Amino acid sequence: MAVRFEMLTGLVAMGTRGDMQDAQQAWRQRRAACGASRTCLAAAYRDRIAALEPQDQQLKSRGPFRSGHGAAVPPALSPRPVPAAAARRR
Repeated sequence: MAVRFEMLTGLVAMGTRGDMQDAQQAWRQRRAACGASRTCLAAAYRDRIAALEPQDQQLKSRGPFRSGHGAAVPPALSPRPVPAAAARRR
C-alpha cells in the first residue's frame, strides 16, 4: 500500500498531492489508534485501500507507465526490446 501511495502522489498535481498527504496522515492516526486490534487494523487498511482505488484507476486509465521510476513514460519513449539478432552480436 505504501508503494501504491508513493506512486500515486508522484503522478498527480501538487494540490491533489497535498490533499492525499493530508488524508494519509489522518489514516495513519486512525491506524495508530487501533493499537493491536486486528479487527480495527483490518478495517482501517480496507478503508484506505478503497479510498486510494479511484485515484489508482484514474491514473491507470492515462497509462502507459513504467514502474520503478514513478513517472509516466509515453509509448514513444519506452525502451524497445533488442531484436534477437542484435542481442547475439553483443
